[in-house]
Amino acid sequence: MERLFILGNGFDVAHSLPTRYDNFRKYLLENYPNASKRSPSFNISSSTMPDGDEVFDDDEAVSFIMHVISNAEKDGTYWCDIETSLGYLDFSEFFDDISILFGDEEDDDDFYSDDYKRRDDASSNFRRVTETIKDYFSEWINTIDISEVEPKPKLQDLISNGENQFINFNYTKVLEQIYNVEEVTHIHGIVNGDIILGHGVELTSNNEDDEDQDYDDTYFELDELHRSLRKPTEKIIQKHESFFNKLAKVNEIYSYGFSFSDVDLPYIRKICESTDTTHVVWYLSRFGTAEEHEEYKAKIRRCGFKGTIEWFDI
Repeated sequence: MERLFILGNGFDVAHSLPTRYDNFRKYLLENYPNASKRSPSFNISSSTMPDGDEVFDDDEAVSFIMHVISNAEKDGTYWCDIETSLGYLDFSEFFDDISILFGDEEDDDDFYSDDYKRRDDASSNFRRVTETIKDYFSEWINTIDISEVEPKPKLQDLISNGENQFINFNYTKVLEQIYNVEEVTHIHGIVNGDIILGHGVELTSNNEDDEDQDYDDTYFELDELHRSLRKPTEKIIQKHESFFNKLAKVNEIYSYGFSFSDVDLPYIRKICESTDTTHVVWYLSRFGTAEEHEEYKAKIRRCGFKGTIEWFDI
């Protein structure tokens, strides 16, 4: 029996690890307590280090990042899907602040020239600051302690039998250190290493319908930010082509705690393309609501899965 295990964040959460996105928000509040006292601004302090790296004031940067993400989150200050939110960041209020702050200046060509420059500088600042979310996210991931995690007996037995492949969307080493699994493909990176965080929203250029080309630099910076925060799924799949080539003989697939986010569906499509799924059984963990279960099944079908879908409990 050859099995593929697909593990999402629900796997770590089921092992009582604080790895939800809202745990990341709480981490920022606890470790940068002054950030919540700051009013997010378009003008964020920074300094240049001897090696040329730009370093932002942590409190100002965290305040800004938390503000724009919370505004993009569907539940506001409760973060449940920051990867998707990264594709819908809105900086318009900060541009409004610039207009209000400098709006009383003389109405002449020099003023408008300066106004464009301020917006260009601000958008460049927004891009550089927002990109640091990856650093703060990695910093948080590296604090997750798995030393007290206990293995789940049923899962331990399942993993111990047959030939298994593992694709892990988590960054922790629960599989390796708690279940003694030797080979795990951490598709988005691993703790104490480079990690991947990003959205899957296609770019609609901010300036494609704008006749005023003086704003090109402003929109260019925001478009670049959108691109830099987008998850490069195609490149990731190419990088792990050897892993997907191992799936040809898989006849059981177990997805545990995986929420089938749209940004991660290209991996599911690739899995379905890597084996003849006609005689494969896909076991879904009972993770989430009944409505979500039906949504997961529909997404699996849309990704090309032709076999049987069943449920399993751990």
